[in-house]
Amino acid sequence: MWGRTLTKGKLFERGIIDNPICVLCNAAAETACHLFVSCPFVQLVWDALIGHLDRATTVLQPAEPRSILSAWPDINTRGIGEDIWRVLPYSVLWVLWTARNEIVFCQGTFDLRGIIKRIKCMIWAWLDINSQRRNLKKDHQVTELLQGWELVIRDQW
Repeated sequence: MWGRTLTKGKLFERGIIDNPICVLCNAAAETACHLFVSCPFVQLVWDALIGHLDRATTVLQPAEPRSILSAWPDINTRGIGEDIWRVLPYSVLWVLWTARNEIVFCQGTFDLRGIIKRIKCMIWAWLDINSQRRNLKKDHQVTELLQGWELVIRDQW
């Protein structure tokens, strides 16, 4: 993925398209850093998911997707919140990429609430991959993620 994500900026550099501008904000070249971290629309997504945490501003400091994933901090919580936190950045990147592709190839639109819901549902589905995480889900429902996100993702002991 690193250096191979076919953003509009990369396609423009290769002479495949004539417009490198981000389809979300229409204000900057679409690079991986812009698409996944610095685009104002993407920042709304990150803020909706981690903005309630005291250290939210430091989590995205690397401003480069690969660095964010490799430096993703632990969170001071236990149970399902800890597991959700671990897969959160991967789900965000995947859903942002698929949402961007829907806009580019299917004339979709940016729907913040829909993207946030897709991220949370993706996380919920991904918890089934690991049997230990699946056991954690027995005592919870997806509505906890959809309606009580801040109660599940807390940074305290």
